[in-house]
Amino acid sequence: MPQDSLTPPARALDDPDEEPTPIAKSPRRSRLANLSPTFCSVPGIDCHAPRDGQWIERTSDILFLAVLLERSRSHRYVRSDKQPDGSLLYTPCDTINTPPGKGQPRYTRTSRLYGLDNLWRLRKLIQAPKPPCKSISIGIQTLCRDGEWVAPVVELTLAHLRHPIRIGQPDAFLAALSTQRYFTWCDLQSTTPCTLPDIPIIEKINPRLRTAWHDDVSHVHPQIICPLCGPVTPIKVRTSAPAEIWRMSCGRAYEALHCPHCLAHFTTQLTSMS
Repeated sequence: MPQDSLTPPARALDDPDEEPTPIAKSPRRSRLANLSPTFCSVPGIDCHAPRDGQWIERTSDILFLAVLLERSRSHRYVRSDKQPDGSLLYTPCDTINTPPGKGQPRYTRTSRLYGLDNLWRLRKLIQAPKPPCKSISIGIQTLCRDGEWVAPVVELTLAHLRHPIRIGQPDAFLAALSTQRYFTWCDLQSTTPCTLPDIPIIEKINPRLRTAWHDDVSHVHPQIICPLCGPVTPIKVRTSAPAEIWRMSCGRAYEALHCPHCLAHFTTQLTSMS
């Protein structure tokens, strides 16, 4: 039976000589392991604003955005108020009431929260009619190399997702985002719906994954929380500019952490450049 996660095969399928060597190489152990604590704790019922202090348009607190969406599903708007101490307060509402004067509340349509756009950037790339003009790899599997899909490995990999993707075809999962429910696996009415323990995860890696990686766990990250799938050990996704761009000394390579089941995006970091 197909697996519902992206498990790297025991053998790398890439030819490392096909990709230019960046001038600045990323370290063996990725600094992406130093994640914000907001990725490891679901906001409780007493949390009413992003935990990084940002407005919802700029916050990186993905879990709060997903919680806010669940609180607001039966309402048309989300109202934001700035408190006297400078803190923010977000509450669901159905009508817009803007009294005259300074400090008026701001309103966001609930429908704008459905996408949580940053979460699904990779899925959007994969469903595009044409492959992106870059190289993309998930774990040690190459999905796209310089604007060309790598088949049949890529097809097989994406078919094994919990929410499968077909290259270049509309993504049924993305089309149904307005009805997709988050946090069905925990109680959002609790003051602490889910908080991951602050302990190393290296010794608790799934033995099947450890075998696939030949016991090399230097790139494994602590567990983080996916609003859709719950606590997961994220998988690394690498994107790199085409070879021609590297030869022009304008290349950039990035590493991101994604959910291995649904490809939700958590965080990205520039790892090398020319």
